[in-house]
Amino acid sequence: MITRSVLTEIIYNMSPSNNISDSLSKFGIADDDRTILAVVLDDEDGKKTERCIRMVEGEVAELRKLSDSSDERLIKKVYKIKDEELEIGTLLDAVVTHMAIKGI
Repeated sequence: MITRSVLTEIIYNMSPSNNISDSLSKFGIADDDRTILAVVLDDEDGKKTERCIRMVEGEVAELRKLSDSSDERLIKKVYKIKDEELEIGTLLDAVVTHMAIKGI
């Protein structure tokens, strides 16, 4: 692990940057965020998930609907994805590739 906690590590690994502060700035939660992705770990009985859902002030959506709330232009900008990459794969393929090779 690069960071001090598993949850911070998830945020860090979502980022194309090797800079932890930059990763937290881009992918952490801000007061004015309208859409968030919550990750719940170690929740065999579902109590943590229930507690997380109760804290949501708005609509809770299934993960499969994540792309409905995604800004494709912003994703391309953050991950520096070129149109040529999308000719041979999907946006998801490009994002995962950029996340995987950030340390190389």
